[in-house]
Amino acid sequence: MANVDSDSSEEHLTNSNEEEDHPKPTKKAKLVDLQTLAASAWGHYRNLLENDNTNDDDETEQLQELCTLLQPHIAPFKQSLASIRNSTDMLPILASVVYFHLASGAISRYLAAEATTGGTGHEQTRLDLAQAQEWIDLSIHYFPCNSVALSTGANLGRMSFTLPEAAVLEWYEQAALHARTVRRETLRLLETGDYGIDTDMVKEWMELLLLSQVAGVEYVVEEDDEEEEEEDAGHFSASSVEGTSRFMAAMLFSRAGNHDRAFYHLRKFSLSHRLHPNVWEGVANTATTPTISKPRLTATTAPTPLSFRGGVLPPKLYQRMSEFFAPDAAYWKETGYANRGYYSFFADIDTVKGTSGRQPTTNLIHDVVVNHLLPLAKQALNDDEAASQICGYEWWAHTRLVKANLGHVLHFDTDACFLADNENIVHPLVSSVLYITGDETTGATIVLDQTPQCETVAHLCWRSAPQPNSYMVFPGNLLHGVLPCRGQSTAETPNDATPPSNGGNMKVQWTPATATNPVQHRLTFMVGFKTRRVPDQRKKGELYGPCAPLPPADTESWAKELQHGYLDNGLRIALEPRQQGISMQELPGALPAWEDINRKAVGEQGVNEGDNGEPPLEFPRAIDHQFFVNGAPQCFRDSLFDKDESD
Repeated sequence: MANVDSDSSEEHLTNSNEEEDHPKPTKKAKLVDLQTLAASAWGHYRNLLENDNTNDDDETEQLQELCTLLQPHIAPFKQSLASIRNSTDMLPILASVVYFHLASGAISRYLAAEATTGGTGHEQTRLDLAQAQEWIDLSIHYFPCNSVALSTGANLGRMSFTLPEAAVLEWYEQAALHARTVRRETLRLLETGDYGIDTDMVKEWMELLLLSQVAGVEYVVEEDDEEEEEEDAGHFSASSVEGTSRFMAAMLFSRAGNHDRAFYHLRKFSLSHRLHPNVWEGVANTATTPTISKPRLTATTAPTPLSFRGGVLPPKLYQRMSEFFAPDAAYWKETGYANRGYYSFFADIDTVKGTSGRQPTTNLIHDVVVNHLLPLAKQALNDDEAASQICGYEWWAHTRLVKANLGHVLHFDTDACFLADNENIVHPLVSSVLYITGDETTGATIVLDQTPQCETVAHLCWRSAPQPNSYMVFPGNLLHGVLPCRGQSTAETPNDATPPSNGGNMKVQWTPATATNPVQHRLTFMVGFKTRRVPDQRKKGELYGPCAPLPPADTESWAKELQHGYLDNGLRIALEPRQQGISMQELPGALPAWEDINRKAVGEQGVNEGDNGEPPLEFPRAIDHQFFVNGAPQCFRDSLFDKDESD
């Protein structure tokens, strides 16, 4: 197959397979002046872009009106971009972009509905999904090279399980291919194209439709050049759509074990390292040499990563935690979890114990942490002196829809207050994860033998596979994160490193939405055990943030719910005894943890630089989980001071 990235021809801009079920232009088109139609449609579209319409229904109605205006008079765009002579030639591209806007709104409604209903069994959720699929199809129908529609369609098919995994990957790859070609050819036409008196209008359409909306290209002006009057003071960015599509392809190919095909996409970015294939595949470490079995820790008493299984919490307590953190629970809604940055809660650990040897407590979380998780953390430490230094704990929780879960960014647990005030990196003595739900589809937690002070990348990586009511502890100063969930996806993926072909028939039949994996959400409860009290340096009046106190029970229903069963006319309810028969074992390891991309790339063309003078792609910040990085290991330390929020 041809290497599409080294070919600037436009043959993949002409591939269109018109389907009988799509609308066709009618005879009314002969009665309409297309130039007048183009001017009217463009005015409608510009108004939509410039007006901040907060009413989704109004915006949808206006977009549909624009489609109604265009649809009877246009056919799919089949010619090459170089054949464009006036704005009327671009009407199919405008229609494609408008249908994509409609699809984006439907996808947002679908995801919001599914997050609250928990699946596609709800009628409105199915309707929103079907509508989004129809509009994605129409967007690609009118302009088969609409890379943002292809990339978004791949996202939708992946999250809803309505496209086979092979099709999802093909859509991502075709989106990347077309984004690069559209960017390259449009920039050439902007520089050399002459369209007579219509030149300014055509080039405006090209910039706003092809570059901005289809390929995600921005015109960037450097800060030092903002006041310059020169026409060429800035430059056009790389395609964000290509970056997102190649990133997703690389992640999914890595997850599927096709690491050569993943590397084909990764070489378009500036990279130094990626997680080694052994980490993705969970290759067990059977070596027993001291250099492998002893992690590099700054706290010599911190434990090697360990797993506790066999039912960590007693049945009634585990049931309470499952209900309290259920996907539709008040906790997620009242804290604004879906739209808020990182927040957590801090509590002291009283050294006074009751007659049963356990601490008196007034809420569910304190009972779980102090009477059930803390003893296991101390057991892992196996050091009474170190254990005696624990004086408090920070806790937070995560819910992730399994089908949409791309994992969690590699990061260090730190005390945000210290970090923000004086850049002093302070870790918990022990970090830990209680898995409320989990199975083989829900994404493994990985812990790397790497601290912020390390001058080399980790050699060893431990993997913790989620199991309900299991518990994992590890040194609080180690790099860790979560690999992407597999969900129900079992379809075969391309098993070679051959680049994708030029174009192809992108008409893939969506499969009906069905019931999803029994484990709908990956629910985890995290605890960091501290050896010093977090100073009272939080903003006064801030209800949520790092290491916040519990909100008042009379203002937040979830805080009141925590007390249920623990306070009754001032009397503490009897606590469940600790579980017996809990097993403790060291987590399986994989090595090496990282692969040096520069070494792998020796002798390969186009690595870590753009082709034909194009800039390297940038990773999409919102979904970049640092499984593929540049400048390791220093980049992980730098990220501590380069984030708007902690993870």
